[in-house]
Amino acid sequence: MANIVDYTRNWSKSFIKWSLALDQNMGPHNGGCGTCTGLITVHNGDSRHGQVDYTVEYYTMGHLTKFVKPGAYRISSNDNSAVRNVAWKNPDGSKALIAYNTSGASQNVRVNWGGQSFAYTLPASTSATFTWAGTQSGGGVRTGAITGLGGKCVDVAGANSANGTPVQLYDCNGSGAQQWSFQADGTVRSLGKCLDVTGMSTADGAQLQLWDCAGGANQRWAANAARDLANSGSGKCLDATGNTSANGTRLQIWACTGATNQKWTTP
Repeated sequence: MANIVDYTRNWSKSFIKWSLALDQNMGPHNGGCGTCTGLITVHNGDSRHGQVDYTVEYYTMGHLTKFVKPGAYRISSNDNSAVRNVAWKNPDGSKALIAYNTSGASQNVRVNWGGQSFAYTLPASTSATFTWAGTQSGGGVRTGAITGLGGKCVDVAGANSANGTPVQLYDCNGSGAQQWSFQADGTVRSLGKCLDVTGMSTADGAQLQLWDCAGGANQRWAANAARDLANSGSGKCLDATGNTSANGTRLQIWACTGATNQKWTTP
């Protein structure tokens, strides 16, 4: 599944499986790979002679071929290390999205499409394919305050739009420094700049700042039904440092724990 996601996200137009049917010894083969598996295993000369097993490749390939139709082309989606994904638009206009949970724990997934969305809990080490059709609505942009611990707002310190300005918790005051726009590209913006993880870090404790929008994964975010706001580059959650709601508390990324200092109400 990782190969399917990686290859197609990197603009491959096809995915070829050389070995369609092999025996229980992964043969026959004439040189080349001696440990490759096929889509199916046909038992030959053993106690299960003639019986067929369906391999994991059969099912992963099914996630692709059953729902992504000939002539489909890839469309943009925000990828992250915990839940790999790739999306397509089919010739009939319908959409197909494969999501693959690479982690050892369940992951909450929210798929945003314009002004519409749906949520799903993806079990550990599991893939799912989602399909939908219709007309996109809402333009994909939502604007308003982000509130968190203690009812405080996500705030640009001093309402300063300079690169590197800290992002913090502060009493909600309705100012422009507390108005955040959730864009269709996954960025979250205020004062014309992006919510950014300092230094493109993926480490626990990496602080948040305002920075010119550059399109990196450290500037893309995804809200889910559990009210987490996860960074696409790290898979980690927006977090109020020290579990405190004092004015000026710096915001950071941290491994998602489900704690109250990682819960946010978004527009």
